[in-house]
Amino acid sequence: MRSHLAYRARVTPVSGSPIMSAVFVVYWCEMSADGGRVPHMESFAAGGMSEALAFAETLRRRQAQDRSVGFVTLCSENPASVGPAGAAEPPPDYDWKKRRR
Repeated sequence: MRSHLAYRARVTPVSGSPIMSAVFVVYWCEMSADGGRVPHMESFAAGGMSEALAFAETLRRRQAQDRSVGFVTLCSENPASVGPAGAAEPPPDYDWKKRRR
């Protein structure tokens, strides 16, 4: 069984650390000769959304044709985010109520 950490990174440097400065990342798995799955990734810069979508679509076509590729997903991250991802704690004066019960 292959380690899930055996990533082969095909990373296009953006600026600084290639993975940390990427805005779009496509992840996918390819079938290996022994029947296992090998994870891969490709990163794209902030202006590369069209390229990332086209790359993911190419992988999905391969998946539909011969099933040699699977688990294709595109992720994005806003590098200008001001806080951690996820839901934040509401401020003390926040009083939201559901209107219909």
